[in-house]
Amino acid sequence: MLDKNFLQSFLRVNNGSEDMPDTEVQQVLELAGWSKSEIDAALALLHGNGDSPRRTITESSTNFRSDMEFSSSDLSDLLGVDVVIDPANVRTSLVAKKKAASRVMIVGVSIALLAFGLAMSMGFGSAYLFGIQPFGLQ
Repeated sequence: MLDKNFLQSFLRVNNGSEDMPDTEVQQVLELAGWSKSEIDAALALLHGNGDSPRRTITESSTNFRSDMEFSSSDLSDLLGVDVVIDPANVRTSLVAKKKAASRVMIVGVSIALLAFGLAMSMGFGSAYLFGIQPFGLQ
């Protein structure tokens, strides 16, 4: 996605300006390795008749929430390159992440219960060994 401010800055960095004739702008962009379609879009943007849909930060962040379906067109618009995403792979990935999170929780709870049981056993063992009530040997 082209932005007019970016394009103006790019031209200034490459010893140009937005007031240059189209042929000179085209030469600067060609030397930078831009494709024909990118150059056409840049020229249209400089003349004010090109579409430059800009996404705000909030719009961009809504594309990457894990509870939302991804769409190839949204990502293509956002990144400026063609992106193809198979929705089945995204769902599979989300399911795998949820399963991994539940495994981590189960392991954590198991370790906590094991530690608690071991501490209780040591406490009761010590109480019995030292003859503390209710295990007191009278």
